[in-house]
Amino acid sequence: MLTFTSMLCMVAGSLGVQGDDGHFEWVATNFETNIPVPDGGGFATFEVDYDFYATPLMDLQIGIIISSTWQGDVEARIQGPFGTPLTLVDQPGDGPSGFSNDNFGNPATGDYMFFWDYAATPYGVDNVGIDNVVGEWRPLSGEFWQFLYQDISGTWTLSVHDHQSLDFTTIRGLSIREHRFVPEPSVLTLLGFGVLFVGRSTRSVVSFHSSAFRRDR
Repeated sequence: MLTFTSMLCMVAGSLGVQGDDGHFEWVATNFETNIPVPDGGGFATFEVDYDFYATPLMDLQIGIIISSTWQGDVEARIQGPFGTPLTLVDQPGDGPSGFSNDNFGNPATGDYMFFWDYAATPYGVDNVGIDNVVGEWRPLSGEFWQFLYQDISGTWTLSVHDHQSLDFTTIRGLSIREHRFVPEPSVLTLLGFGVLFVGRSTRSVVSFHSSAFRRDR
């Protein structure tokens, strides 16, 4: 069995946050790559070194962009620095061949397919196939709550398997999106300058406000 592995190190941070008392915010760190997955039973891994920002982690989403000419061939799992692996998708669709649709996430636009504990359903369960599928979906197995209130710094590994032949699959991107409490802007500004000096050339952080809070279990 062929295996392809890629390692990428990036630094995460968030700058320019407003609000004297702090607030909750979703912050996504995106890692781009281009790793082919061997056709017909092979697998590839994409490993990233993630530097968690030192504020309480309230919620977590994982996003993927995988180009594929046949979704029903593909299995994707995520492994954090601790805890058990989560299966995001596994040969989605009905029947032995699964969905014939293209791509998880949209490689052309850079939009991710995100996985979240509170999404309505896993992809490939009670839904039709979608080309360039984006939005929020529940992991097929496992939950992200195991990472909450933890330091999630370390190596994250996205493993992608192509179970059938005659189609093409490539890992394009991995996104780690945190929901966290952001303290006073003066503190973040000081920390942010440090992030710029050590990681400006490699960081890709998308920051946006959200009014959605994690629901109690």
